[in-house]
Amino acid sequence: MRFTSAVTETVIIFLTAYLAFEVTEVIEYSGITATLACGLTLNYFAMHNLSKASQEFTQQTVKVAASIADTLIFFQVGEMVASNE
Repeated sequence: MRFTSAVTETVIIFLTAYLAFEVTEVIEYSGITATLACGLTLNYFAMHNLSKASQEFTQQTVKVAASIADTLIFFQVGEMVASNE
């Protein structure tokens, strides 16, 4: 099945990674390792099947999500360090 919307294709990629995480957490394995393996597999197979616009949109969305996640982690670490002093 081929989707035409860059947003739809990007959402499916994120949901696939989240599904891999949740399934492995339910069966009590490492969700982080499953997400890493899913990301490598999606990069190898899915990225080559996306349209050029979808590839660019997905890459930019992942960069923004990574920046937001980094910022939240640093805020949490800073809060923990400040509260322990």
